[in-house]
Amino acid sequence: MSKYFTTKKITYMAVFTALVALATAFLSIPNGIGYTNLGETFIFVAGSFFDPFFAFIVSGLGSAIADMSLGYFIYAIPTFIIKGLEGFLVSILVKTLLKKCNELISILLSFLLGALIMVFGYFITNTLLYSFYEATIAITNDLIQGGINLVLGITLTIVLAKIGLFNKVSNSKLLEKCNEKHTNNK
Repeated sequence: MSKYFTTKKITYMAVFTALVALATAFLSIPNGIGYTNLGETFIFVAGSFFDPFFAFIVSGLGSAIADMSLGYFIYAIPTFIIKGLEGFLVSILVKTLLKKCNELISILLSFLLGALIMVFGYFITNTLLYSFYEATIAITNDLIQGGINLVLGITLTIVLAKIGLFNKVSNSKLLEKCNEKHTNNK
């Protein structure tokens, strides 16, 4: 495990945790039960370029920090679990689907399933905290959040993969595929 936690890896974890927390807390709009935010965009990016453990930690921790900073303490633990699983799942799916599909389809399906984990996780949480009725109403906000972040996440992930920003720190199959395509086009 000590080889995993290099200075560079810890630095990237801190940066991505901060990006998730800031995008969640400050790029957000309050809605009935919680708030709609852009934090998912960076959860998707982390899941695309880094391993599942990395994605789980930065996604869960960054999102939980945002909840606490906005006063939603009751959501901090469920958010850590839901968003952590979302990042973890996206990371596994992107790497698995890239073996079978092109980049865009792999990213789209991975992000879509990740967003559905978020919607389902908050539906269960809101049902337990409030009621089935309020949880059902909140689904609309979660679906909108998932959809907006899906589009932004795909765009940002493709741009970052094309410019090779994480080439030296990531073992991403996405980067390999994009670099391979770029080399073949020359």
